[in-house]
Amino acid sequence: MPECNGYLVPKLILQPFIENSFFHGFPSDEEGKIQVFIKEQGEDIKIEIYDNGVGIEEETLEKVKEKRETRNEHFSGIGVNNVDSRIKLIYGNQYGIEIKSKLNKGTTVTILLPIKE
Repeated sequence: MPECNGYLVPKLILQPFIENSFFHGFPSDEEGKIQVFIKEQGEDIKIEIYDNGVGIEEETLEKVKEKRETRNEHFSGIGVNNVDSRIKLIYGNQYGIEIKSKLNKGTTVTILLPIKE
């Protein structure tokens, strides 16, 4: 969204999720899409990183949400939790990351941040 061009976000907030989508969402060199959507939501910015890759198994996703380490999976629990913790430390607990995924359909990571210019 052009209105969002001037907004500031912390460094390296998007990179881990795009990288994970690239490397783990498409493990067999298959083609797919990674899309990033940014929009205003009241006084906040909502950033969605979507891929149509292999998705994440529900058990693995639950481990990530519970902040337990996962290995060789779509998302490293350490990386996700590191970014989520940084966002909460900077902006407060009402901000952070949400991950939704369906096996063989893809993954969406939603990042909620306050608007900062």
